[in-house]
Amino acid sequence: ESYFFSRAEICLFIFLGFTFFGVAAMLGETFFALNMNWLYFAFMGIISVFLGVFGGVFNTYNMLYKAKDNELLLSLPVKPSAILGSRMAAAYAMSLMYEAVAFVPTVICYWINVRPNAARVIFPLLFVFLGITQGYATVILAHVTFCTPYVVLSVMPRLHQMNPNIYEAALDL
Repeated sequence: ESYFFSRAEICLFIFLGFTFFGVAAMLGETFFALNMNWLYFAFMGIISVFLGVFGGVFNTYNMLYKAKDNELLLSLPVKPSAILGSRMAAAYAMSLMYEAVAFVPTVICYWINVRPNAARVIFPLLFVFLGITQGYATVILAHVTFCTPYVVLSVMPRLHQMNPNIYEAALDL
């Protein structure tokens, strides 16, 4: 038996994950065909947050008020604020897990259907991390950065095969 989760909780997470994968796949077919990826993520994000809040409320209630070891923990030489803080951190982690059960299948279905390349994944994260506002200049910068290695790797072997006398002849022009 698992220390953190019971067998029933693990089965519930797996069942919910497959259920949300099916929902994400069905919604994704429609939204991806209409090129409305933003609406797909907005809809599935709302479902994910709702599930996280809904699951988090009941989980927090059970962790704080229904716990059978509150008196035992309070009899130990541990500050009550530390007990409450650790319980609240665990409740927050559980609510994030409830959100992840709905949102991870959403991202997987998106990657299966749309097949984003590295530039579509890395550059928006880089721009957000660096605080760069997105616009026409960032699109040009992303394309130049992504295409430059391809051009260099495809042109350099041809330049090495070129006759050096052609270069000297071009200097005489």
